[in-house]
Amino acid sequence: MIISRTQTENILLNNKNQNNNNVIITKPERVKYVKPAKIVPHQFEIAWFYVFFLPTIHSIAVYALYLHFTKGIGGWSELGLNVYYVSANILCMFGIIAGAHRLWSHRAYKAKWPLRLILGALQTATIQEDIYEWSLKHRLHHKFSDTDGDPTNISRGFLWAHIGWLFFKRHPTYLAKVPTIDTKDLLDDPIVKYQRMFYTFWVVLVRGTMFTAIPRLLFPHESWTYLVAMNVLFYVILLHYTWLVNSVAHMFGYRPYDKSIQPTDNTVLVYLAMGGGYHNYHHAFPQDYSGSEYGWEQNFNPTTLLIDMFAKIGWAYDRKKVSAEIIRMRTKRTGDTTALRRNASMAMDVVLGLLILYWPLPVIYGRKRNRDWENDLYFFKHKTKDECVLSMKNTIQNQIQTVILVPWSCRHNRPQVQPQYLHKSLQLKCHHNRHKLKRFQTMQNFVSFMKSHTISPILHTLLK
Repeated sequence: MIISRTQTENILLNNKNQNNNNVIITKPERVKYVKPAKIVPHQFEIAWFYVFFLPTIHSIAVYALYLHFTKGIGGWSELGLNVYYVSANILCMFGIIAGAHRLWSHRAYKAKWPLRLILGALQTATIQEDIYEWSLKHRLHHKFSDTDGDPTNISRGFLWAHIGWLFFKRHPTYLAKVPTIDTKDLLDDPIVKYQRMFYTFWVVLVRGTMFTAIPRLLFPHESWTYLVAMNVLFYVILLHYTWLVNSVAHMFGYRPYDKSIQPTDNTVLVYLAMGGGYHNYHHAFPQDYSGSEYGWEQNFNPTTLLIDMFAKIGWAYDRKKVSAEIIRMRTKRTGDTTALRRNASMAMDVVLGLLILYWPLPVIYGRKRNRDWENDLYFFKHKTKDECVLSMKNTIQNQIQTVILVPWSCRHNRPQVQPQYLHKSLQLKCHHNRHKLKRFQTMQNFVSFMKSHTISPILHTLLK
């Protein structure tokens, strides 16, 4: 279908491109950009909730790092926990970028209810307000960009756009502009409606399940205090990912599509925001579902790749894409033709993207050298093959008993005795109780039976 940029949010889609099910925008529109007026000093009212809330969660995040670097048990289990947290954070970012941003804020594509449900759940886990409030503020951000009608007005400075705007109540100009935004389409969506009605409940359920309950089941030797603190740490990291788009992407970078506006294309944010860093392009063409000129085939844009994958199974459809001709004309008219538009190597783009996305993994995991690994290397270097196989067999047995059998048997029955087969890094602080000790001894006999009749024969067969 051929539509103009001003008609994107208002007209009904009648004709579709049958080949790729995309809506192609080909009619150019002259940009009438008016630079924001000089900032008028305003006495903002303090938002006391955020004055206490934001410093508190940042303090807990610092405490989580302290626990991690001083109390973490190390080893493969710790690495697995960190991989899980980083991956869960990336999934939540899809809820923001593909869901609240491109689907609900801009209506850049349509989605069937299973995809909307998944994206709604992931957006809930980010705890960045409900979809309705997030989309309303983002529509105001685009319509009144870099003015007092924009809650993250970059004209008030970098710190204001990044985090400062949260510490104060909204500007009168912003409050006056809110009624001008049409949000009927948001309230007509039952997922948005019921998420808003029971937001606190869904936050506790989804966030608690993803970042506390599941890690506890997968890594039962970690304490609840540590898991809750790590939950808050990755929440803070995700908040700053979003805030960087409001601050850095409006100040530092290239303006290849429209050099008269503040938003920029920032290479680092392209990776951190999974394709959300092409901000100059996004403000020039906010209706483009891809958020970038080249999609995922020639740029690092996993969010677009995800949407296209769901389009293959029919869950995403009516994806709006700006034509190459209108991009060329707009760039020639308002853009900086000398600015970087895409990286030369797609392979290098993907490698850099994955490294930057998973930056918390080596930083958080590399807290200290594991002496056990050094000892193991020395052992295998100076021992015979049979001794090495026997050592590997015993190590695997210990790991199975530590991760599976011991936590299951001792989670609620924790005597002060230290069983001989327990992994040395796992310290069970149990209350001394005769009945609990008796149950524990029964379970100890069961574990010994499993070891001699099940685990040992299997491992002996595998390592023979």
